[in-house]
Amino acid sequence: MHSIIRTSYHKNGSKLGAVDNHNRRITPQENVDPNGEFGRVFGDPNRPLIDLVHESLDKLGVEKPTGKMAEKTNFMMEFVVTASPEFFQNCTPETLEKWKAHQVNWARKKFKGTLVAIDYHGDESSPHFHICTVPVREVKRKNRQGKKQKERGEKPTYTIKRVLSQSTIYTPASLEKLHTEYANANAKFGLKRGEFRRQNRESVTHTSIKEYREIIANEIPAQRKKLDMLINDLQSAKHEHSKTIELLSTDQNAALDRMANYVQPLVRTMKQFLDRAIRATGSADNLDFESVEAEYQKAPKIAQKATQDVFNGISELNRRLKR
Repeated sequence: MHSIIRTSYHKNGSKLGAVDNHNRRITPQENVDPNGEFGRVFGDPNRPLIDLVHESLDKLGVEKPTGKMAEKTNFMMEFVVTASPEFFQNCTPETLEKWKAHQVNWARKKFKGTLVAIDYHGDESSPHFHICTVPVREVKRKNRQGKKQKERGEKPTYTIKRVLSQSTIYTPASLEKLHTEYANANAKFGLKRGEFRRQNRESVTHTSIKEYREIIANEIPAQRKKLDMLINDLQSAKHEHSKTIELLSTDQNAALDRMANYVQPLVRTMKQFLDRAIRATGSADNLDFESVEAEYQKAPKIAQKATQDVFNGISELNRRLKR
């Protein structure tokens, strides 16, 4: 089971409004439990994010960009923290409450004065927090010197200013460090860090949440349909098993019974894979395609042939989910 932390960058204006609508559940959301728990656990729950962001910047004395720079600058960083679906499926209510409290404490300690809001979503398949911060850093700027000051040989003076600078604070290296730090903080829950993408670009790729949900919505139902058709064919003896029956050298009913026994464990493993993919909410770390592959490889050739089309489809689905 893995600890999971995702990063998003947000510019000023309507983008912050859209994020706020999602985080506070102002607009109707898909794939949520209407009776599930959600709410803001840090920051004023009655105020929009854009107000909280600018209030935070004003308190910190940040020099805000203007003009075209304001349009290009990221005003807020958002971190979504969660864990593998298996963690939430197996943990007790007491463990869940401890995990929730730990995430809030970690965020408050980590981001301190730059923390804007924390929203909890327990109404989706995997509970998670949205942590919103402002990417502020201090810079030393040289004050302008006049001609007379230079002639007198006066040393230049500097002013410390706070500015928005997401690109210098959150570099690939610093984000990898943050992921490691977050995983270490949650190790006591039996969670570990995922693979380092930057160090293994050839073997580690990521699928965006949007792509993941499109696959979940469109391709998994198609694979489940193929799997159900295969099961129905086996049960109704309508599958084309004439060659199978000949190879088994027995009567039709016995052949189909033996075929079902061969295929049943493989079908069960495939269904478990598809069920995990539906519950994964954007994380493909624990789909365990290896179990499907191992079950397929140890199945008799006859069972492999009967399920080859479905197996190939699930294999491709796994590859796309782990991009």
